Amino acid sequence: MNNISQLLALSGLSIALIVIVVILLIAVIALYFIGRKAEKKQAEQQKTMQENSQLISLYVLDKKKLKLKDAGLPSIVNDVKSYTENMKYLADGVHKYGSKVFVMLTAMSGRASIHPTDPAPSSMPNVWDPSKNNPEMSIEDIHQYIEWFAQGAKAAKDAGIDGVKFMLYTKVIY
Repeated sequence: MNNISQLLALSGLSIALIVIVVILLIAVIALYFIGRKAEKKQAEQQKTMQENSQLISLYVLDKKKLKLKDAGLPSIVNDVKSYTENMKYLADGVHKYGSKVFVMLTAMSGRASIHPTDPAPSSMPNVWDPSKNNPEMSIEDIHQYIEWFAQGAKAAKDAGIDGVKFMLYTKVIY
């Protein structure tokens, strides 16, 4: 009985200190569980980012029937020498870190072209103006595009690019 009376006789300061310690203990436990939950969420986000990460493609525009100087494209596309020098600078910078550089060559043509007169694999409605059909590629067109792709690949090789990806309408060739 004596022990109980001593406990009841605790001063107001002692009771306040006990309450503060209990509150702090509850806060520490709550922060521990909140921290674990945040770590788990961060790990899930890192995993998702890793799963969804992908290589970045550099798109290099290639020639087509429209004169490139009239297309309003950057001067790097119009001047193979300038292109080669600038891409060499890029490739050397990337190679310095042990990475590889691949470029994509595309015909800038077909039904997705902004010019409905550009040839497509077959005659089909233009994406931007469905009232107009892009004409079907002729044998001469095919040979010309092959030549342009070859020139683009050579320019990339001369610039030190490690690989070329060809965007051929709905097919991609590495």
